[in-house]
Amino acid sequence: MTVSYPNVRVKNEAGRLVVRDGFVLCLYLRASHRALASRAAETLEAYRRFVGPDALSMYVDEHGYPARLTESGWTKLMGEVSDESRNTYSLMVGDSASEVSDFWVEYLGRGMDEALLSRWPDAVSYISLWFPSEFVDERGAAAMRSFAVDVWERLPCSHAFAGLSFNYSRGADEADAFSEIKKLCFSHPTLAVHHPASGSFDIDSRVESPSWLNFLSRTILSRLGGISALSLGIHSPEASVEPLAGDGALVMIGARPEAVSKDEELRPYREVSEALKAHLHMSHFPFPEFTREETRRWVGRFLLLQL
Repeated sequence: MTVSYPNVRVKNEAGRLVVRDGFVLCLYLRASHRALASRAAETLEAYRRFVGPDALSMYVDEHGYPARLTESGWTKLMGEVSDESRNTYSLMVGDSASEVSDFWVEYLGRGMDEALLSRWPDAVSYISLWFPSEFVDERGAAAMRSFAVDVWERLPCSHAFAGLSFNYSRGADEADAFSEIKKLCFSHPTLAVHHPASGSFDIDSRVESPSWLNFLSRTILSRLGGISALSLGIHSPEASVEPLAGDGALVMIGARPEAVSKDEELRPYREVSEALKAHLHMSHFPFPEFTREETRRWVGRFLLLQL
C-alpha cells in the first residue's frame, strides 16, 4: 500500500532545510535511566538495524557539538546507553548536522530521583525515532506497524504514538522550524507536531492527540474502563482497538498513515480524540514558538468542543 504524505520542505532565511514531512515513533517511559539502560540500548540497536547502519552518520557530543559517527563510535555510545551506573543519559544521533535529519534518534533517560522531579513529578523518560516519508512508503505500513509494536513490547512505556509528522531541525534552527510548523500545521491535521524534550516534563500517564498508531498502557486503559469501554465510543470502520502484550492496547486509525484534512476523512480521528479526551496531554510547556493557547488548540483540534 502506498502511504499518502504531503511534500513539506521548508527552508529558513539562511537557505537551510528546517522542516520536512516524515514519520515519528515517540515513546514515553515512566522509568529511570538505570531501569531502562539495557532495553533502551536494545531499542536503539533495533532501530539502526531497521533503517540500515548507513542511515545514521552524526551524533551530538557531550559538549553539544555535532561529530561524525563511526562504527566504533556507535559501539561506544551503546555502551554508554546500557551503563546502569549512570543516573541519567541523553543521546541525539542523526544524518545531518546542518539541516533537518531524515533519520534521527533521541533518547533521554531521566534520573527519577532528580531534584528537578520534585517540582515536576509527572516527568518521564522518552525515546523518539524519526524516519523520512519516502522510507515509510518504501517499507510499507505493515512493516512500520510491526516495528512500532516490537519496540513498544521491549519497553515499559506509559504511552506511545506513531504516524506522519512534521520533523524539524534541532539546535540553533529549531525556533525557525517551529515558526514554520505553526503556519502549516492546521492545514495538515494528521501530521504530528511533536517536541518530547519539553512535553515529557509533565505527561505522566496521559496521551498525545491521536496519530495513526496510539499505544495505551494498562494504567491508561484501566482509567478508560478497558478495551470494551474504549471501543464503545469508536464507531468508524477505519479505527480499531486491539489488545497488546502486558494488558495494553493499540488504537489504529486506518490501514496506513495518511495525510487527510476533509471532515469525513477526519471522523475516526475525532472519535478517538473524544474517547481519550479526559486523558489528553495539555502540557505546561507549549511547543517552541507556539503560545499556550495555540498549543491547546492543536491538541484539541479533533474535538467537537475545544479543551
